[in-house]
Amino acid sequence: MVSPEQEKHWCRFDYETIEALKSYTGRDAFCDEEGIVNPDFSRMHWTNSFQTEDSKTKVSIVIKVDTWETIEKIIAMGFKEGFTMCLQQLENLLPTLK
Repeated sequence: MVSPEQEKHWCRFDYETIEALKSYTGRDAFCDEEGIVNPDFSRMHWTNSFQTEDSKTKVSIVIKVDTWETIEKIIAMGFKEGFTMCLQQLENLLPTLK
């Protein structure tokens, strides 16, 4: 990830399960350029599921963390804004793939 100030940040995602066209789960983590997990941050567990109905797909994302402090920390770091931006980019991309 590259911030608006051009600072580089690294993240990794370790997949746990993948059910084609249905869901995937895994844990993310901040890491260094080589993928070594930063122990100063708790990892978040993601469950992403997909439901198709009437030619549309509903995407559900559930993120779990170990502590309230983790939520406060990631929100302070801009998670809400960054995640919102990613979803907006996805919304813009999808119509171009038809």
